[in-house]
Amino acid sequence: MMNTFFFTLMLFLQPGCHAAKDIVLVENGKARHKIVLPADATPAEKRAAMILKTYLGKISGATPAQTSENAYNEGDAAIFIGNTGHVDTFGADKLKGEGFLIATDDQHLYIRGGSG
Repeated sequence: MMNTFFFTLMLFLQPGCHAAKDIVLVENGKARHKIVLPADATPAEKRAAMILKTYLGKISGATPAQTSENAYNEGDAAIFIGNTGHVDTFGADKLKGEGFLIATDDQHLYIRGGSG
């Protein structure tokens, strides 16, 4: 439970974030976003997706679908995890080893860790 609390805090209270449109991940018991991984996802990226999927299911009762970036339909609401082409606009290539990025736009959530 404590891990869930800290994860939630990290997602929504990240210092330096600016106000953006609300991102609703689950509504009426159904996931509104797909988890999108790079086509050549690393074991760490796959594990991160599995952990997120598990905790969203525990918190909301809804488990989001998962797909690779090359099978993703542009325009679908998504949670992009890892080194996807969609995170490039946020300067994710400048992440240090232990750094991370959590960002949103009007429809998507982006999560990426550094190389460490």
